[in-house]
Parts: sequence; structure tokens; C-alpha cells
Amino acid sequence: GALLFWSLSMPSRTAEAAVYWAGASPDVPLSDGVHGRDITFCFAASAVTMRPDRVAEIIDAIGDFEDAANIRFYAPSGERVAQAVTNNIQGLACPAPIPVLGLDFFPGDIRVVIPNSGLPFTTGPVPGAGCPMQTQPASSWGNEPWLLEENHSCQYNVKLGDDADAAGVPWRNHTLHEIGHALGLAHEHQRNDVNAGCTESDYGGGITGGLLTPYDRYSVMHYKFDSCGINGNYDHTGLSAWDKLALHIMYPEDNRVAEFVGTTVIQGGEMLTLQSAWLARGANLNFAASNFLWKIDGQQYTGPTLNINLGIGEYTLEFSYVDMLGRDYYYSGPVRVLDVDEFYAEVVAPTAANLPLLYPNAYYDITAALTLIADDNATFYFPAGLFAHNVVIDYANQPPMQVGLQTAGLFYDIEATELATGEPA
Repeated sequence: GALLFWSLSMPSRTAEAAVYWAGASPDVPLSDGVHGRDITFCFAASAVTMRPDRVAEIIDAIGDFEDAANIRFYAPSGERVAQAVTNNIQGLACPAPIPVLGLDFFPGDIRVVIPNSGLPFTTGPVPGAGCPMQTQPASSWGNEPWLLEENHSCQYNVKLGDDADAAGVPWRNHTLHEIGHALGLAHEHQRNDVNAGCTESDYGGGITGGLLTPYDRYSVMHYKFDSCGINGNYDHTGLSAWDKLALHIMYPEDNRVAEFVGTTVIQGGEMLTLQSAWLARGANLNFAASNFLWKIDGQQYTGPTLNINLGIGEYTLEFSYVDMLGRDYYYSGPVRVLDVDEFYAEVVAPTAANLPLLYPNAYYDITAALTLIADDNATFYFPAGLFAHNVVIDYANQPPMQVGLQTAGLFYDIEATELATGEPA
């Protein structure tokens, strides 16, 4: 589910139903493919009384969505679901329907039925006067967000089975998969850009629209394909990195800040290099966002990356873009280009003061504090005040030791054999 923004038009569906993506469904506006931030979540029939432990498992799992995105699940009682499961589990029960013009109206955005909770888990109509949906005994499924109003006459709009591992523990990913559908994510394995090396039946499809990230075999929205080594929704791994990214894009923060990665305090002579954080995390910007605009003191640059040279001084940076739903994002802040003395006084020296002493067989966070020249020897040049001398890692025929160098968030493992003291820094 991390890779696809689910915007389909279907009167009803099961997990096996065909999927129509946003680009192929002109009758469904993209903006209808998500809920708002606050989502009411409840359990149909007598689940909270008959199966409180299973209810607690499900509530624990959906906390992953709240951690990944600007989503807040509320019980009908008004409490956050995580509080209700501890303080007032009865508050998680779906309210009784309200009759409206001879039809039932069931309150609640996501209404979940589980087995052995007082409702038949069989083939037939979903209970509710006026409900248009049918269900099947062996399937789990979740309604799309835009069917919320259409299916308010149905007692439930998510059917969640107890599919479990060999120890009898329900698969966490199975819960995330079905609630992912209800939040607007579609089947990952039905994309047309899946791995061609996997030829198992039902793997792959014709979906080309709504792709938020590259194909993701680790997504909870993926089915299990044993011969391809994909566990998908039958695992306990939780949301993948791209699942989380997709949800973050679909459900952004209330204050939509244009996100980027890069350093805005640099030394004179360095290039200012900034990049959209969505792109850096793997988003497909052909769909997810557009209209990227950078401004440096009013000078405009377009695209998701910025690479420019600036003279020494202070500048005002502005960054903006629009997502696939037409929502605007904006950032404004300073960029500082410092001369050598300022850079070492303001950036390098404070960083160095917080670094640990250098010990063999340890990892060190040595970011802006050094330059690495890799040839036959790797020499670490430290600024004055960090160490009295440079440290040279000499490649000799000694038992290797590991020295970790972290630069720009990446660890480099250097096979080294001897630490020697070089000339004073």
C-alpha cells in the first residue's frame, strides 16, 4: 500500500475485486480518496464484550498509522482509541443505527466486524436497512474512503478476519492491510511495474495511476506470494518505509511545511545543495507533487532539487510545492554562507566539542568536523581543538579493526589495521 494512492469507483468490493486507479476513474475526484485527520473507529456488534483481547490487538496495530501520518483515531465516546481500550473499552462499540427515511444510518467512519462477535461472518448482505454491500465468508476487506456516505446504511465497512501465524497470533500486517484500504491505499501487487521475475498467479496487474512511490515488495498492502519470497499481509513486519511515506503524503500535517533535506549553513565556496524530502525518501513526484519552486532573495529556481553557488552572506530561502490533491506546502527560512573563520567558529568547533574521545574499535559521529581523503591511507583531518593531531588509518598487514565515519547520515565502514599519529593539525 505504500506505493499507490487508492482512488477507485466501485459500489462494493472484496479483497479480490478489481481495482480502478485515480487516472482511470474520472468520476472519483482524487480529493475523495482520503479521510480527514480525525477518524472515528469502532467495532460492530458485541466485539468489545466478547473479544476484548482481539480488539486491543487491532487498536495497537492501527497506532502505526497515527505514528506515520497526521491521522487521529477516535472512539465514538470521544476518546482517542488507545485511551478507550484501556479506560473504557465499551466506548469502542459502534453506536446503534439512526433511522433516516426508512434506512439505517450507522455513525462512525471505520466500522469493523471481526469473527465471533455476534454477527454472521458468512456470505450474504452486510446487515443494515438499505446497505448495498455483499460479503463473503473467507475474505477480509475494507471500503474505500469515498464510499463512506454511500455505505452508512451498512453495519460495518471493514471485515477483518483472524488470519494468524502458526502460534495463533493474528498477523499484524493483515490488520494494517485492511485498515490501509479504508484509509485509501490499494493492492501493491496489482501494479504494472512489479518484479517481472516473479511469475506466481495473481502477481502483477494493470495499475499505472496513483503511484506514490516505486513498487514495494515489503508493503503491508501486498499479498503473500510464497514462491517469490513475499510475505506481504501475512507477516508481523508492520508498515514499510514507503508505506509510511505514502501515508505521510496522503495525510500531511495541519501546518503543511515544504520539506527538504540539505544544509542551509555552509562554508564559502561550497555549493548550496537542497532536495525535496519526499524525493529523497523515494516518492514518485510524477504523481505525488508538482510546481516545485525555490526562491533565494526573490531569485526563482524550479524543480525538486536546488544546486547553486552563493557568495558569502545571509539570504532568505523560500520553498513551495503542491501535492496531488492540490494542497499547498511552504517553507521560509535563512541560508547562511560563512567565511572560513565563521564556519569553524559556529559550525565545526561546537560539533567537535560534543564528540567523544577517539577509541579503537568504536564508531564515531564525525560529521562536519573532518574531510576524508581516501587513497592508500585514509587521513582524517580534524579542526583545531578536537584532537592535537590528525589521525591516519594506515592499511598494513594487521588484524583489521572497524572505524565508523558518519557523513550526511551514512556510515562508512573502513577496514583499518593501525591508528598512527600524524603531524599536528
